[in-house]
Amino acid sequence: MSSDNVLKGRPGYHAFPVFVSAALLAGLLGYGCAGNNSDTAAVAGDSSVKTTSSPIQLVSSNPGNIFYDNGSDGSVSVNLTNPDKIVSGALSVTDEKGNVLENIDIKARSGFLKIALPSKGYYRIKASARYMDGSKAENGVTAAVIGKQLAENERLASFFGLWHLNGDIRISGAAGSGWTRRMWGLKDYKVDGAGKPLPFDFAKPPIDKGYNLIGTLAWPLPAWLTGVEAKKELYPPEDWGRFAELVERFARDVPDFPPYFEVFNEPEVHWKGTEAELVRFIGAIAQGIRAVHPGTKVLGPTLYRIDVPKLERLVDLGLLGSLDGLSIHAYVYGTKPEAEFFDRVRELKTYLSSIGKAEFPVYITEFGWTTAKGTWQEPIDELTQAKYLSRAFLLLATEDIKAAVYFCQLYRNAPNPGEEAFSILHQDHTPKPAFVAFANASRWLAGISQERRLVQNGGLNLALFLKGQTAAVAAWDTGGGSFLSFESEPLAAEDMTGRPVPAEPRTFKLDDSPVFMSFVDPNLFDMAVKDPLAVNRGEVKPVPFTGEWADRFFNVAKGTLTVMNSAPKGRHTIIGMTSEGWRAIPFDVQ
Repeated sequence: MSSDNVLKGRPGYHAFPVFVSAALLAGLLGYGCAGNNSDTAAVAGDSSVKTTSSPIQLVSSNPGNIFYDNGSDGSVSVNLTNPDKIVSGALSVTDEKGNVLENIDIKARSGFLKIALPSKGYYRIKASARYMDGSKAENGVTAAVIGKQLAENERLASFFGLWHLNGDIRISGAAGSGWTRRMWGLKDYKVDGAGKPLPFDFAKPPIDKGYNLIGTLAWPLPAWLTGVEAKKELYPPEDWGRFAELVERFARDVPDFPPYFEVFNEPEVHWKGTEAELVRFIGAIAQGIRAVHPGTKVLGPTLYRIDVPKLERLVDLGLLGSLDGLSIHAYVYGTKPEAEFFDRVRELKTYLSSIGKAEFPVYITEFGWTTAKGTWQEPIDELTQAKYLSRAFLLLATEDIKAAVYFCQLYRNAPNPGEEAFSILHQDHTPKPAFVAFANASRWLAGISQERRLVQNGGLNLALFLKGQTAAVAAWDTGGGSFLSFESEPLAAEDMTGRPVPAEPRTFKLDDSPVFMSFVDPNLFDMAVKDPLAVNRGEVKPVPFTGEWADRFFNVAKGTLTVMNSAPKGRHTIIGMTSEGWRAIPFDVQ
């Protein structure tokens, strides 16, 4: 794929402003928020009903129908026009997988209903009605109840980032994001009679306080500096001294300059110079920013994907000498996060270790998956987007990554539906399942220590963390599903949207959607995985477990494992205590 095809169309403004709809603004000010998807275009995997000026209106008091789990139930109100003329009608509430949570017959109802959202999770509400005159109406909306609000110190210490882009940054903060980005350009700078850059009046960003802000430059340089009136191409400056003056001028002009700054956004996409000139370009920007703001951490090179051979060439040319940290984007072609996404992250970390830079800070400042056709990336459906987001953050959390910024909360006025559908909110600010998955993962991983592990066995993935005096475990299986059994009952277990997951009694059925668990014994973190078995139903096998316990499928006693006749065939993993500590034993039931 050529660089032009990879350019995702995002550069379009000098500094991405926050666009807030009148309805959302009303909600933020406390007097209601319409939450109908009727004015948005359908995207792949979006099962909300799209209608225009429907007689059925679905509204709530919260922006985007997003509620904290703070003890008071969230709710969505259903307003029906001419309810006395409705012949038949129905309302359904489902979760992200389409499981029905509630069905209501709205025939002969009053013109107003209130749908309770009683617990954490993602909700999809659809209503339809048929009137006496033969006309039909339908509408749909989504809603979410996310966990309690994170303490600000926890949120800012987290590596979770969600670029708000054209959305409201406070919604990203509510989701648990401590990091965001802001973009500026140099193209509109003018010079005085002596050729010196004139000051430029950048609008003060609306709300960036309370977030770890990463700034970046984008778009072509001014023609007076390159000799070319470029539309999107990035040409090296003809005069490097004047370029240094321009960068310093820019650094003085930006109010509340960010504490982190990426030298340039995806510079290689339209770069028209050599790689040596690109390294010089990056170094000049870093030098100009430090001249004005010596405390800012300068990051780069912010390539559009993790390309270690290219990065190695740039490093050999002196790239890292001008940087305080390595920032990069981690886009892939719609594949699952356990494949090229995480493989490339590990390849990057291995490369840094090989050159003596194992501790060099790494910032992944864009990655994501779209749910619609129209751009370079192969689309996935909304539920898969949520699964990929959740699993990607879990995988990254097992590595030493300073920040991981998902693209994006909300992209409006995008050049195509595919770009727009990277968003994890709909265009009316209501949530996609991925928004709820982000909020839940950010809360589960808030406050984890630097000790973290990833155990992979076939399709089984166990992400292990220490959190205070407990062990936090996230488990999923990309290989078609398996069963996970524990000697110790978890303190809590939730699915990726925050709904409780019951263990039956100590067994979890895993699929490609993560289950989050916490355990009272932090030593579970150090479990060894070894000695796989192959067993038949009804068979008894010796095992090193010292305890005695039973679940639906197995009985452990006196150093033996008895497989019940009811045990499903397939892959299982059983975790128990041995004389040497916790042990996970994978086995297949034949």
